[in-house]
This record gives sequence, C-alpha cells and structure tokens, in this order.
Amino acid sequence: MQRFLITTAAICALFMPSALPGADAELRESLFADADLLLEAARASRAELLAPRSHKRALEAYQDAEQRFERGQAIARIQEDLASAEGHLKEAIEAASKMAAALPNTLKARNDALTSGARDGAFEMFAATEEDLLELAEDIERGRNRDLRQFDQSLATGYRDAELAAIKKALLADTGAKLQQADALRADRYAPRSLARARALLAQASAALDEDRYDADRPRTLARAADIEARHAIYLARQINDIRENRLSTEDLVLAWEKAMGRIAAKADLAGNFHEGPDPVAAGVVAFIQSRQEEIASLRNELAESRQQIDQMEVEIRDLEQRLGGVASERSALEEELARQAEVRRRYAQIGDMFEDEEALVIRESGKITLRLVGLKFAVGEADISATNFPLLAKVESAIRVFPRARLVVEGHTDAFGSDQKNLELSQDRAGAVRQYLLASMRLNPGQISATGYGEAKPIANNETAEGRASNRRIELVLFTDETI
Repeated sequence: MQRFLITTAAICALFMPSALPGADAELRESLFADADLLLEAARASRAELLAPRSHKRALEAYQDAEQRFERGQAIARIQEDLASAEGHLKEAIEAASKMAAALPNTLKARNDALTSGARDGAFEMFAATEEDLLELAEDIERGRNRDLRQFDQSLATGYRDAELAAIKKALLADTGAKLQQADALRADRYAPRSLARARALLAQASAALDEDRYDADRPRTLARAADIEARHAIYLARQINDIRENRLSTEDLVLAWEKAMGRIAAKADLAGNFHEGPDPVAAGVVAFIQSRQEEIASLRNELAESRQQIDQMEVEIRDLEQRLGGVASERSALEEELARQAEVRRRYAQIGDMFEDEEALVIRESGKITLRLVGLKFAVGEADISATNFPLLAKVESAIRVFPRARLVVEGHTDAFGSDQKNLELSQDRAGAVRQYLLASMRLNPGQISATGYGEAKPIANNETAEGRASNRRIELVLFTDETI
C-alpha cells in the first residue's frame, strides 16, 4: 500500500505546472518537448501502474533534468538526462502495452472500481489490489515468469470486490449507521419487530447488489425501506425507554398520537372524538378522502367534456370554412367566442397564481371569482386592519385590477361562538373595514364595491373543532366578472 501511495504522489507532483519567465519557458519547451510527449503517452498507457520500474527511472531522470534546468546548468547535461528519461519511457510504454494485453479483465475491473468510487469508498481493498498489481508488474519487468492469466483473474476479483464494497457503502452505509444507533438504544428489546424488519430489508438490499451491482433501483428501494424501519425502531425505543424511566406515561403517548390524528380529522372537518378509539375517526378521514377523490374525478370529467366542446367548436369552424369559403359570420363569431373564453380562463388562472395556500383560497366559477382570504387576520373582537395584513391586501388589489370593471362584494363571516347579534355586527364591521381600505387605496367607485356581514349564518367547516371555527372566521371577496367560460 505504501508503494501505491508514493507512486500516486509522485505522479501528481510531476504534472504540477511551474512558473518560468518567458524566455526560459520557451527554452524549456524546446528542450523537454519530446520527453513531455512520451510522458503523456506513458500516462495514457498507465505505465506508472503496469511498468513501475521503468516509469520510476524515467521520472527520476526527468526530474534530474528539471533540477539542472532550474539551476541553469549546462544544456548538454540536461539533454543527457532527458535522453535517459526518454529511453526509460519508451521501455515503460512497451512493457505497459504488453501487460495491458495480458490483463484485460484486471484493467476492466479496475476501471469499473474507479468509476464506483472504490479509491475512496473501499480504500483498503482497492489499495491492496493496486499493490498486488504493482508487484506483479515489477516482477515481469525483472524477467520473472508469472502466469498472467491466473493473476488476471485474481486481480480482477480484487477490484470487483472493492467495487462492490464501494457501491454497498454508498447505498447501505447510512442505514447501517441507523441500525447501530438502534442497537445502542436497545431496540432489540424495546422494538424487536421493527428492528428485525430493518435488518431483513437491509440484507435483501445487500443480496440484490450481490446479484446485480449495476441495477441499483431495487436495492435502493429496499435500503430506503430499511432506513424507515430503522428510524421507526429508534423512535419506538426512545418512547418505550422514556415510559420505563417514568419520563413519559402510556397515557401521554396515546394522547400525543390522538392529537396528531385529531389535526388530520380537523382538516377533514371532523370533530375527532376518541372515546370509541381511533377507528371511527380513521374511518371518517378515509371517507372524507374518498369523497374528495370522487370530486376530483368528477372535475376531471367536466374538464375533459369542456375540452371536447372546444374541439367540437373548432371542427364546426373548419366545417363552416369549407362550406362557406371562410367568410361566414358564424365562423367569425365562433372564433371570437373561443378567443374570449381563452382570455377569461387566462385571467382566472392569473388570479389563482397570485396567492399562496396560507394567504387565500381562490374559487373560480363561471361569472365570478371568490377570494377566501384565510390569511387576513383581526384581533379578537376587533375590526381594525393591522399593518401585517397590508402585503395580502396588496395582492387583493392586483387581483381586482385583472377584472377592473367587476362588481365587488366583501363578505364577513364568524364562527358560532358568541351571540348571534354580536357575530353579525362584528362580521359587518370587518367587511366594512376591508371595503373602506380598498376604496382608499384603489380609489374605486363606491357603487362598485359593497360589504355584507353574515355572522355565523354561512359556516364552511365544523364549529365543533378549533380548526373548523378558524376556517369559519373569514373575509371573502367576491368578484362578479360576468365573464362566462
């Protein structure tokens, strides 16, 4: 291995550029031109590996020439050193070519190992095989008889083993470290099933690489699944250990899980009551997701039908063009209607792209757009607009400008907590505050924008949950565009 490191360092040092004055650089180029060409040829033939003795002698002579040149010694002495270097380089190139022809499997395996990162990922295995190859090459240069076919197989096996080790390290090492962490946390005692699944999956990934190291998809998937199971075992081990050490009660753990599921249930507009266990809540969430999937499928069908209608209108245009020579008023009307609808769809989409999910929900319908301003916040019981709302209201102004002649209605809504009358008044005050803000900042025609408070009369979510009540406390801006699509 030491010979491998020394050889590598020498090659790197040799090809480092040196700074010389202009005249000296020209002279050096003239003197060293042939030797430099041979050095490049030797490097291309991997002579430093396949003919190390000759290559080393060549480097020593070449370096002597460089040192003499730097000291300004006689040109004749420099030329003698260069001639010696060139002779040894020619020997090295010839010997390396013969070795390459005799060791095709070794060199192919070595190249694959380098491509896999084995020089770093499996350094000891790669360096040991490299050392064996250097020793073999030196023996051949000394004239010793060696069965190169046998060595070709053994050296190739060494490089292939290093290649496989590097690939496994790249794909499996992180998961292996997670398993060691799980072992340190006594996961074999506290989470044995999760730990066993992680180990089994990692073993399958390793076996898959043994079968075909170049097909990484399956082992990568298995390793990812093993990593998830190992992390799960670590989590369980920590939780169970906390329970055993009285840092966490079983009830605390169950309540934490119920809280997490409750947040999911709230997004499905469910109360999330766990008095009968998690199954009813889970069933409700599943039913909610299924209903939304059905709605999405229905909307996709409607979209497909709309596209079919557009396609049919285009067919009618072509038919009219053929029958009426392209001058009929029907054709022109159809083209204008298609263009108008495309422009309306573009402007509707433009407004939808203006807002992030936490700012507003954009509901687009034929003839109107509703901006559900989920990010518009008021202090409890107050209707004053704070400066934190200004960035969102600036986006609202930009949305209004997309349809500058639209009729605008600001709607205020509250949750069901509090008296009906107070909620109605508060919703009216907040809607009015938004109207006044838009009138002042945009100089709208007062008759173009109105404000209405609905109190708790139009909930959109379940008032029995905190999340549902938060959704019901909202300001909506409706733009009546009168633009159908």
